[in-house]
Amino acid sequence: MGPLDSAAKVILREVPQDPAGPAPSLAGVAIRSARADDTVPPAFSLTMDKVLVLDVERGALCPCTWRSRPRGRRECPARSSATEPAHRVHDTLWLLVICLKPGKKQGEPRTTYERRVGERVALRFEFDVVKVWELRADDLLRDAKPGLLPLVPYADGTSKGHVERALEALGRIDPEHRRGELQAALTVFADNVFPDENWAARMPEELLMGSTIYQRGEAAGELAGKRTLLARQLAKRLAERAQPLLPRLQRADLTTLDTAADLLAERLSDDELLAQLDQALPNAD
Repeated sequence: MGPLDSAAKVILREVPQDPAGPAPSLAGVAIRSARADDTVPPAFSLTMDKVLVLDVERGALCPCTWRSRPRGRRECPARSSATEPAHRVHDTLWLLVICLKPGKKQGEPRTTYERRVGERVALRFEFDVVKVWELRADDLLRDAKPGLLPLVPYADGTSKGHVERALEALGRIDPEHRRGELQAALTVFADNVFPDENWAARMPEELLMGSTIYQRGEAAGELAGKRTLLARQLAKRLAERAQPLLPRLQRADLTTLDTAADLLAERLSDDELLAQLDQALPNAD
């Protein structure tokens, strides 16, 4: 699982706490509240991201499946086997796909899935699509719903200033664990949109290291978590002088990152540290 996927799952976990988020109505019926559903068989988790039960204004309970996609796709992947476990538990199922940014080749995401056998439609179902790039960054900041603030980097009219304001707003969230999860998700998304900034350096180190995004990266053997943490330490130590080194960290392997961490721990002057890192880190191009 990559950092974007881990960050997207943080958003999905937050949906029950912001039930009126990107999809405030179901077929014109307002959503009053939402709660996570744990009654679906375990195999369901292999194909779906999150199942919620929604309390709508008519008083009905409607199970809702939320999925996330890094990019918009002309036809979002879906299979009958993906929804079958949920239908065993719930007769009514509403599917919602959240696309973070448009795909360059895929075109506009579709809202139907069909499987044909010859000229006949063997399977067809519909789902709603939330295109985050059509949400307004100013609106997300004004509403200040914690579960949606990490989406600010992908929203319409966004800027680095919007991301900074979102990070500040999330810094006031309690409890601390939730604050760290949301801030970490925001920094991952911001790195994807504004890669020239070291967003993780804006987070307290203990919150970054305690986030599931960082921990999953380490457990899966990915380098992203260690690169992010080292970039934060360099930025804290060297400030603007660290900027030329940050792209080179993204090309460093685990051994090189360990060498850089050892250099940081040594009692070197800033000039000596820069010179040593310049020799140790690979070129950015």
